[in-house]
Amino acid sequence: MPGWDGRFRRRCWGLPPWAASDDPALTLATPTATLPGMRSGRFRSLVRLLMVSGLVNALPSHAKTDPDILGRIQIDGLAGDFQPDESLFDASPSGRLHESKEDSQWGAEDDIRQIRLTWDRRYLYLSVEGSLTHGRLIVLIDVEPYEGLVTLNNTNQWRRHVNFTSEFMPDLVISTTPGEAASRVYAHLDGSSAQLVQLQRNAWFFSESSFQAGVEEPVSELLIPWGTLFADDARGPVVMRDTLMDGRYQRVAFLPPGVVLKVVGFVTGPETMDSGPDVAPNNILGCPAVAAEVLQVDNWVELAIDVDADRLPDMGVSTTERGVYHDDSVPVMLRSWGAIKRAWK
Repeated sequence: MPGWDGRFRRRCWGLPPWAASDDPALTLATPTATLPGMRSGRFRSLVRLLMVSGLVNALPSHAKTDPDILGRIQIDGLAGDFQPDESLFDASPSGRLHESKEDSQWGAEDDIRQIRLTWDRRYLYLSVEGSLTHGRLIVLIDVEPYEGLVTLNNTNQWRRHVNFTSEFMPDLVISTTPGEAASRVYAHLDGSSAQLVQLQRNAWFFSESSFQAGVEEPVSELLIPWGTLFADDARGPVVMRDTLMDGRYQRVAFLPPGVVLKVVGFVTGPETMDSGPDVAPNNILGCPAVAAEVLQVDNWVELAIDVDADRLPDMGVSTTERGVYHDDSVPVMLRSWGAIKRAWK
């Protein structure tokens, strides 16, 4: 859409509305532009040296959201930086497993197995794991209630035979394709039922993927600034401010108050209007075995980012413990019927 990129950039970083869309400062203001240097060999060597010398403690076995975790999680296509408390589909506190392993209708070669997610005061960190031979991995994020996509079957990009409900209408589409070095991110435009805009990597997000031939446990990792997630949100832009916290000034994102993210991942086929054989968390009524049949996404995980509505991302949070699954609110009889359908297929 003509002119939208400049509007997106202004909303993403809280720039004044009069800023020109071709202003070079818009690119220079992008915080992810500093990431490659931070991920350099010298940076990694320094961290290792400090750890060996005992000046930095080894990574904990459990981790929670923290003001700045950019030094702990490296966006390199390896999931080892994420900790158990950051996995969405391990056993929940109730003991239920929300994503079955190797449950794809198309077999274990095209299966989504895990999404890991956490955040700090500036960024959302996400990884997706599974196996891909013929299919593609899609992660959907719903950030604005009752606004977003209702289907993928009429979009200008990534048209698929996939529908959503009024309770889950994604605003961001993340796609991972075998053989590509990184995931791609598309934003939905409010007021348009079908328009997706591809966002520029290394400007509005950072990603590395190891879904390459010969890699046994491939992963795609993404770092997404909060401003990217809420760039077209009717509640207003994310504002980045230098704020006095913990005795020092820190660059902090101020979000729309009371933000809740809804997240779901699925596998889809490589062709236009394919559906998909696997959804994570487990789809309540299962997935089609044939690509031509419609996939109705009916389950997702909700993560409250700002419980106290102070516009700041909550700290000290275990995403595993905070995750609320839609199927937990569904009557047990319907969940049981869904399990029977999945087993029968």
